[in-house]
Amino acid sequence: MVFGTIYTRNPNPRTTAILAVAKAQGLSLDITYHDRDDPKSHQELLKVNPLGQVPVFRGSDGYGSTQQEYYSVIRWMSFANGDLLPAIGGIILPVIRQPIDVRMDDQDCLRVLRRDCQLMEEQLQKSRYLVGDQLTLADLFTVAMLQGAYVLLHQVLKPAYPRLTEWVNEVFAMPMFQSIAGPLHELNLPVPALLGIEKRPRGLSNGSGSTS
Repeated sequence: MVFGTIYTRNPNPRTTAILAVAKAQGLSLDITYHDRDDPKSHQELLKVNPLGQVPVFRGSDGYGSTQQEYYSVIRWMSFANGDLLPAIGGIILPVIRQPIDVRMDDQDCLRVLRRDCQLMEEQLQKSRYLVGDQLTLADLFTVAMLQGAYVLLHQVLKPAYPRLTEWVNEVFAMPMFQSIAGPLHELNLPVPALLGIEKRPRGLSNGSGSTS
């Protein structure tokens, strides 16, 4: 029985170890290679991972639901840590005059943040939480990553992503979370706006300074 499918590119160093371990464990995997220069291939990848990133693993139909949920939790936490948080940091760290070492300027970071927020908005329109209708570590972890964004970018995020905002507020209202994170404050500091796309809410600037 096929254990699942790996979606990747050839070559892709992140996939090498996965395939090596699967082989050593005697696990049968289907491998689907995607070409970033082929629009049709890229669209197929987006159906599996809306971020268009590889590798992606999808278990076979026989994969247990509990195990599927476990990997969904890990996937969302990885997304929050590796994709969402760097974008937020690239926007707000210069505002609060903290050192930063990133390769994207604030406009790149704003585009990534908007893309990521839209992904979460769409997921949360389908389920109460990130992984189904039960609170998981993925929700607590991701909301913690979003705290800084909502403190400084609330004027942009709240009207654009109402379901995401509702979910953030719900998690923050939980005593176990708020006892550690504290209340969700909203500050009105001048922060960069995405040029050519969004109108500036009051208190936001069109700064385009590089954070690289």
